[in-house]
Amino acid sequence: MTWLVRLKQLGTFLGLKPAYTACRRTYRAYKYIDWMKSVSREPVIGYVGWLGHGNFGDEILLECIKELMHPIGFVELFEPQDATPDFFYAIREWHSGKSVLAAIFIGGGTLINEAVFLRIIEPAIATGAPLYVFGSGAKDRSSDHAPGCDFDALTNRYVQILQKAKAVYVRGPHSARMLESSGVSNVSIIGDPGLSLPAKYLCEREQRNLSFCVGISIGSWDKPKGDQHRILEIVTELAKCLLASGFELRILNMQEIDIPVATALAERAGIDLETANNPNNVLETFQAIRQCDIVIGQRLHSVVVAAAMGIPCISLAYATKCKDFMASIKRENYCLDTDLLDVETLLRWVNEIRADYSSQCAGLIDTCNTLRDAQKSASLAIVRELQNAKR
Repeated sequence: MTWLVRLKQLGTFLGLKPAYTACRRTYRAYKYIDWMKSVSREPVIGYVGWLGHGNFGDEILLECIKELMHPIGFVELFEPQDATPDFFYAIREWHSGKSVLAAIFIGGGTLINEAVFLRIIEPAIATGAPLYVFGSGAKDRSSDHAPGCDFDALTNRYVQILQKAKAVYVRGPHSARMLESSGVSNVSIIGDPGLSLPAKYLCEREQRNLSFCVGISIGSWDKPKGDQHRILEIVTELAKCLLASGFELRILNMQEIDIPVATALAERAGIDLETANNPNNVLETFQAIRQCDIVIGQRLHSVVVAAAMGIPCISLAYATKCKDFMASIKRENYCLDTDLLDVETLLRWVNEIRADYSSQCAGLIDTCNTLRDAQKSASLAIVRELQNAKR
C-alpha cells in the first residue's frame, strides 16, 4: 500500500497529532466510510468545520464533539476548495439519492454565515439529510467576509437552512440573538464545545511556588479589528509592565502562523521564548495553558481552553466571536476589542483577578459546568434521535 502525505500534514503524520487523523486524511475517504459502516452498528454523520489548517482550536473542537457524541461515528467534511475525497464522495452519494451519512453536523467554530460551507451543506439539505448545529457561532456583518460578499443574501440562505434543522445549538448569546432576529426560532445556547475537553486533558493543575503566571496568546487567522501592529505594541507594553511587577509570563501559540508575532512580542518585551509551546503538539499546548494562572488571549480558543480548565481569562476581542464566547461564560466585563486596547485597562483587570483569584476561579468553574451540562444533555438527545432513526 502506498501512503500519500501532504507536506502541510507531515507533522501530523509524525505523531504531533493523533496518528489516526493523518491516516484518515491521506487514505481514500470512501474506503473509510465503508469500513466504518461495516464495523459499527452506530450511525455515521458528516462533520462540517474548519479542519486541516493546523489550528489547535478547530481540531480540538472536533475531538470534544466526538467525545460528547460517542458512540456515533464521524466523517470529516472539509471545505470544498480543498478538493478532498470526503467532499466529492459525499456529494456523489447525495446526488444519487443514497445517503451514506445519517446526518450532517455543523460543528464548532464560526461557521454560520460563512459562504464556503454552503457548497457542502446545501446539497445535503436538498436531499433531505437531517441537519444539526452544535456549538457554532454566527458571523455578523462586521466580520471578515470575502470581497463582494452580499451579506443579506448570504444570511437569508443560512436562515432557510437553519429553519429546517433538527436542532440549532449555538456558542453564545450574540449568535442566538442574530439568528432569532433573522427568523430562526429553534435556537439554544450551549457554549463553545471546547469547554467539554476530554478527561485526558483535564489533569489537576499543579500547585506551584513560582510567581503568578500570565499566559499571552497573540495573532489571528482573520483580519482583526484595528491593526495587528498596534495590537502587538499595546500587548508588548502590557507585558513589560507585568514583568516589572513580578509576574511570570509565557507565550501561548495556537497555530504556526502565530509564531512570528509571538516571537516579536517575546523579543521586544523580554519574555523567555523557551516558554513558548509548539502549537502542533496538542499535549504540550494543553500543558502550557495549564501552567498559567491567567490567560490573556487574542486567539479565541486560548481563552476557551483556559475557561475549560477553570483559569480566569481576558479576551482581546479581534472579532465578534470572542465577545460571543465571553458573554456565554459571563465574563464580558473582561473582554476588550482589539481596536480599543489600552494598557491601563488590561493591567487593572489582571490585578483585579489576582486580588480575588479564588472567587474568580470558582465563579468561572460554576458557569462552565452549567454549559457543559447543557452540552451533555443536547448531545445525548441527538445520539438517541440518530440511533432510533437507524433502527
